[in-house]
Amino acid sequence: RALDDLDTALGLSPSDARWLEQRALILARQHHLDAAEADLDAAVACAEAAAEKRADVAAGLESAVLDAGDAAHVLAPGSAQVAGATSRALHKRAAVRFLQGRYEESAEDLALVLAEDRLAQLERERRPAAHFLLGLCHARLGHHEAAVTSFNEAVALRPAVAAFRHERAKALQLCREHAAAVADFTSVLQRQPGNARARFRRGFAFKALGEFDRAAEDFEGAKLLDPHAPELVLNYARIHAIDVIELCAPGDEPDTPPLIF
Repeated sequence: RALDDLDTALGLSPSDARWLEQRALILARQHHLDAAEADLDAAVACAEAAAEKRADVAAGLESAVLDAGDAAHVLAPGSAQVAGATSRALHKRAAVRFLQGRYEESAEDLALVLAEDRLAQLERERRPAAHFLLGLCHARLGHHEAAVTSFNEAVALRPAVAAFRHERAKALQLCREHAAAVADFTSVLQRQPGNARARFRRGFAFKALGEFDRAAEDFEGAKLLDPHAPELVLNYARIHAIDVIELCAPGDEPDTPPLIF
């Protein structure tokens, strides 16, 4: 029903970026990612065209009646809204591209919206999610140090979100920063005592640090938390050379927040 209503709205106003974004969101949640991306491509184009039109109006006002300062004052509220629409659509498109497995293109969109000269245009509530998504892109591409940097930004903005710390801990392990990984896994477990995967991974971080008793305690504790998960069962005779184990791809943890919203 919602899609039918949005189709009708876009039939009446095909260049309305807001309706394009809303339809893309529904399509993405129904796993129609190509159609969602097409709507977001159109939304970005419409928002950019609106920004250019507003710039032309500003130039006209400056030359006709107002000085540059007065023209900027008159147009500022609408200009900020238009710029925000572009950044919001880019963020949503980045999420869709990530879900399509197009991590480099997703990272390119995110680099645009998180650029220092453009960050203020992105809604505050989107900024932690954008940094987190960029970290996931880096992690999927194997750029683990860059992933840590992006996750640092996400954690700084939303320190209570366990998923942000969990992904940072995983990236820290792959950077061989095992002590820092232990700290993050411990923080996750303080918020989510039943998180078997975090406890299992922390066991490997303890093992890499030579704390074998604590490692064994975590391995056994993880099995007790999720006794039906075969991936948490270890053959101790064969793990001496393993410092890191990846149970799933970055962003595939059960508690990962919605990437597109």
